[in-house]
Amino acid sequence: AEYMGLVGMGRNGLQELLRKRKELLQYFHSKIELFAQQHSELLIRVPNNDISFALTMDRVPLSSITLLGSKLFYKSVSGPRVVQRNQQKKVCDIKFQGYGAHCDDYPHHYMAMSCAIGIEQDDIDTFITRLEKSWIDCTNVSQASTPISLQPTLPGDNDNDDSTIGSGKSTDDILS
Repeated sequence: AEYMGLVGMGRNGLQELLRKRKELLQYFHSKIELFAQQHSELLIRVPNNDISFALTMDRVPLSSITLLGSKLFYKSVSGPRVVQRNQQKKVCDIKFQGYGAHCDDYPHHYMAMSCAIGIEQDDIDTFITRLEKSWIDCTNVSQASTPISLQPTLPGDNDNDDSTIGSGKSTDDILS
């Protein structure tokens, strides 16, 4: 993707990006909806928000909820946010119930995502491929405890494989 600066692209350029995002929203939605159906999950649409939606994660074992987010991040997928139901956190002596969610008692674990400006159809396809592989790893209980391989990926490498970006740390250090 190229640098997006409002001055450089002008009004017409920005309008074109917004038009393309709106067009791709339907494609993204259909891909996520199919994924949800295939995995017996729900696609959560947010009223009055035409770019964001969420996918329930009720079939993912509790021990793998945040692992799924980690696996996606190490596959260079940085947009989705995983929220664990009933998560409690204490920050500066203030207790937060439902930490990370938009309400204290949301009934599902979920992954929030959006169809952001500048997205391309290839980005959506790559995301779905990487989500599928990570989802299977995390929902297969026998594999959920198996360490993942962190192999470096360079821009232009095959985006449909299981490559990840390595950090020089061991898998145990990263995922613990």
